[in-house]
Amino acid sequence: ADMPPREGSEVDELRDRAIAVWRDWLVAVHRPRRIATVKERNELRKRMSRANVNIAAGYQHSMAVRQDGRIAYWGRNDEGQAPPGGVDGDFVAIAAGYRHSLALRVDGSIACWGYNNHGQAPPGG
Repeated sequence: ADMPPREGSEVDELRDRAIAVWRDWLVAVHRPRRIATVKERNELRKRMSRANVNIAAGYQHSMAVRQDGRIAYWGRNDEGQAPPGGVDGDFVAIAAGYRHSLALRVDGSIACWGYNNHGQAPPGG
């Protein structure tokens, strides 16, 4: 009569080798897919990072940073809340006050415009 396999027997070795081959196959097949998925997710994060937090609302005006870094504006402009024609740059963030606005450029400089009776929007940024 045949004896049942014992610990450390050929059956255990065959099982361990089969698991290793299966694991290697999974890595070979799924790793490129995983890398591609991670790259796609990172690209999406880069594209979305500008769109997520770059909208601001003041008293009666609103602004948004476009994906290309320019500012879109809508609402009242009776106190110069809209960015004047001379304000350009690659903006990454904006803020809107009561009747003034500010924007942060990629290089760290700040642009300010609008109502400035208390120094809240100094023309020099």
